Amino acid sequence: MLPDRSDGALAVSPLFAFAMAIFTLLPAGWLSHLANLARPASELGGPDNLMAWYPLSDILLHLCSLVALAVVVLGIMIGYGPDLVSQMVDALLQSVQGGENPAMAPDAASVAQLKRMMLTMLPVVQGGTLEELLTGRPYDALDADPRWGRVLASRGADQRLVLTVTDGLVVALADAGADALTAVAGPWSRTEEFWGAADPGHLGAVLDQLAELAREARRCGAGVYCWVCV
Repeated sequence: MLPDRSDGALAVSPLFAFAMAIFTLLPAGWLSHLANLARPASELGGPDNLMAWYPLSDILLHLCSLVALAVVVLGIMIGYGPDLVSQMVDALLQSVQGGENPAMAPDAASVAQLKRMMLTMLPVVQGGTLEELLTGRPYDALDADPRWGRVLASRGADQRLVLTVTDGLVVALADAGADALTAVAGPWSRTEEFWGAADPGHLGAVLDQLAELAREARRCGAGVYCWVCV
C-alpha cells in the first residue's frame, strides 16, 4: 500500500511526497530495520532456543525522536518561529486597540512577554483544537483536565519545556483510522492557531505519525508528552 500512496503523492505534489517520505516512509523503514536486528540469544550468552530482539524501549525512543523531528520540519514548512509569532501578535494588538487611546497601548516589555508566551502556548492550543475535532469534546472543557498543557519540566528560562498531553487526545489518536485523520486534517489546518494557512496534506502526514506514536505508547503502557523548544 505504501508505494501506491507515495506514487500518488508525488503525482499530486512533490513537496507533499517529500513530507510523506519523512513523516511516514522514513520512520517506518528505520523502525523496521531496528526490529530486524534480532539475533539468536545464544550469541549473547542466552538459551539456544530463544531470540534476542532489539529493545522495545529503544525502538519507542527512536520513534519519539523521529516524530519530534517531523514536527520541527513541519514548523519550518509553515514558517513557524519568533518572526511569524511576532507578526501575529502585532496584528492582534493592532486589531484590538483599533481607535482606542494610544496611551492604553502595552509597553514594549509587555509585548515581548506576550510574544514569548504565545510562541510557547501555540503547540498546546493546537493540540486542544485537534482533540476537539477528533473527540467532539468542547475546547473549553479542556481547561479542567489536569493533563492539558501542564509543565512537567523546564530548562533555559522556559525555552525548553515538557508538557502533558490529555489522555483523551492520546486515545483518540490511537483509535483513529486513516480516513478519520484525513478528515480532521482539513478543518485543523484552517484553525486560528495555524493562521488558516497550513497545508492539510502536511498535517495529515503529521497526524499519521502522531497516531502511530499513540498506538505504540498504548502497546507499551507508556505516556505521550509534548516537547517545546523556543
